[in-house]
Amino acid sequence: MVAKKPQRNLSGHVSKVKLNVLDKSGVLWVGSLEHTGTFLSSLCTPLIMDSGEPLCLLYRFYIYAIHGYMCEIPFTAVFDFFASDRDWRLRGVSSVWAPFIYGVAMLGVEYMYVLLRLQCGLLVRSIVYTLWCYLCEFSSGWILRCFGACPWDYSHYKYNYKGLVTLEYAPLWFISCILLEKFLIWHTLQLRL
Repeated sequence: MVAKKPQRNLSGHVSKVKLNVLDKSGVLWVGSLEHTGTFLSSLCTPLIMDSGEPLCLLYRFYIYAIHGYMCEIPFTAVFDFFASDRDWRLRGVSSVWAPFIYGVAMLGVEYMYVLLRLQCGLLVRSIVYTLWCYLCEFSSGWILRCFGACPWDYSHYKYNYKGLVTLEYAPLWFISCILLEKFLIWHTLQLRL
């Protein structure tokens, strides 16, 4: 808990203190504590929150789904640019299934962040997140392949498994998970309605 400098009234007693409180889930609450000058009244005065309700699951899913989708398109454009014949049209590709997959995967990372942020360091959490990404990619790819709808195929990579995942992307997933936690998830959990 971090308190700003208290405001003092003419008699020298503290009248109001602004507080920033970080709760267990990593959500920052901003509020104020009224104080009339006596110890007893400060114990009976509640913390008044200035912020609204956190975003519901559906809104957070939407943010994560759109973010994943909008990151995949430039990634595939740049990757194909360097991997192939330097096509300056930078045609990024994705699938209509991608937002759902990214939304579910990132909600899983968010849940793990809330559970693990006080128990594990960033390195361990990022390894767990990366394994989760591989699990999501493999399982969603396997389900989509059953219907002939899997939009990716990593069969041409040396370290692929059934063409659904490849170890060549592990460093990218690892770095992406760090950025995901530090920027997108942290800020999304701070948003209020």
